[in-house]
Amino acid sequence: MLVRLIVMLAALSAVPSYAQFPTKPLRLVVPFGPGGYSDIVARILGARLQETLGQPIVVENRAGSGGNIGAEVVAKAAPDGHTIMMAAPPVAINPSLYRSLTYDPRMLAPVAMIGDFPNVLVVGPASADRTLADVVARARRHPGRLNYASSGAGTSTHLTAELLKMATQTFIVHIPYRTAPAAQTAVMTGEADFYFSNLTPVAGHLRSGKLRALAVTAAQRAPLIPEVPTVAEAGYPQLQVSAFLGVMTTTGAPQAAIATLEAAFRKVLADPEVVTAIERQGGVVQHLDARAFGAFLATEADRWAQAVKYSGATVD
Repeated sequence: MLVRLIVMLAALSAVPSYAQFPTKPLRLVVPFGPGGYSDIVARILGARLQETLGQPIVVENRAGSGGNIGAEVVAKAAPDGHTIMMAAPPVAINPSLYRSLTYDPRMLAPVAMIGDFPNVLVVGPASADRTLADVVARARRHPGRLNYASSGAGTSTHLTAELLKMATQTFIVHIPYRTAPAAQTAVMTGEADFYFSNLTPVAGHLRSGKLRALAVTAAQRAPLIPEVPTVAEAGYPQLQVSAFLGVMTTTGAPQAAIATLEAAFRKVLADPEVVTAIERQGGVVQHLDARAFGAFLATEADRWAQAVKYSGATVD
């Protein structure tokens, strides 16, 4: 009996205790390259999470395939909650956009939403358009003569413009560029008429006057550019979309681990210094727990699926 009891105790001690989660360093995967808003926010949050959770947070950039490479890393990780990912619009867009994925989207589980990082409609300094209504009116007067830039087919910068075309029943030509800076330059020089950009990478150009913002796609005005109206204020509430940022982990992670992570993010996002740092990146803190974030993702997936279908975009 004594031997049997010792064996049982040894076996129990080998099983991780999720009541004490985390038990080792956490891996925070950013499915994009360094310097973007998801990378910057990951590093802001990582430093504070390290203090809250009592374990090192290792930020790892795994860019490529429109965010799919990083998502696959997390989807196929050990389901113990120690591998998490910064989730942005591609997790809602790519299942409809790509003909096939190397992972099943159901292999990713929501943890928490962090905030809303709106897209902003920008035009060049020489553009005659002063409002979103001006752009729509010009598109209706001259079908097929207006064009818009994007940072690539299937990106939110592309599909937001497709939602504009759907909402207004206008014909505007899409010009995809290989990178966001190339798309920005095209609008600055007048090569393209407008661009729905993430706010963070164009903030400096808005301050310098190289670009002009006409509307933001969020439900409320962006703290970084409070003078710019929302799309709803501009008369087009259908264009309210979110370049959101959230956190996901591997499906199958224990609920206790997910609950610990969600509570940690809730605490970090209540810190005024973190709120200010995120606002400096063009974002608005909007915390949702795992269940609410999951419902939000389902709604976003439906919205982007409509835009993908309308645009005809596909990626092999």
